[in-house]
Amino acid sequence: MKIDAMKIFISLAMMACLAMGCTKEDAAEESSTCSGSAGFTNIENKITVTQGIYGTISFTEGNCMPGPGPRDCRTCPVSRTVKIYRYTTNNNAIRANNYVANFYERFTTELVAETKSDANGFYQLTLPAGNYTMVVVENGLLYAAFGDGQGGIQPITVATGKAEVNFGITYKAAF
Repeated sequence: MKIDAMKIFISLAMMACLAMGCTKEDAAEESSTCSGSAGFTNIENKITVTQGIYGTISFTEGNCMPGPGPRDCRTCPVSRTVKIYRYTTNNNAIRANNYVANFYERFTTELVAETKSDANGFYQLTLPAGNYTMVVVENGLLYAAFGDGQGGIQPITVATGKAEVNFGITYKAAF
């Protein structure tokens, strides 16, 4: 029950971040992290996978806090290497030294699949049904945005068919 509630909360939070995305007006003001992105695009016509996952990789930075004061929060699609491992817990991960939480040097679990998202953040991977850990490569390290409360790192569950799994990189954002 707690896991389902957490999955719903995380999904809603990611959708909210994506909804605050880049506009044409933002494009000129994007930092180097977001430069070159054309903004979010409709991915429906790109999906060819019939079993596995697809989605958008996005990068959020700035002050995303509600309330008074300057708010410079922006979310832009980005190209990153996406890696899928067998379900991985903190016991199977080597944390990166001198980095904020959620960065890892490596996992001791099996790497199952790897791809790179395009300039609009779109990626897709064929995966059999199962439980996995999804990370992106950020500054040469593995990055995961959240855990499952039981030591699992960025868990995803793949069922029969295809599913949309968006991934938000948020370590430079204040929420």
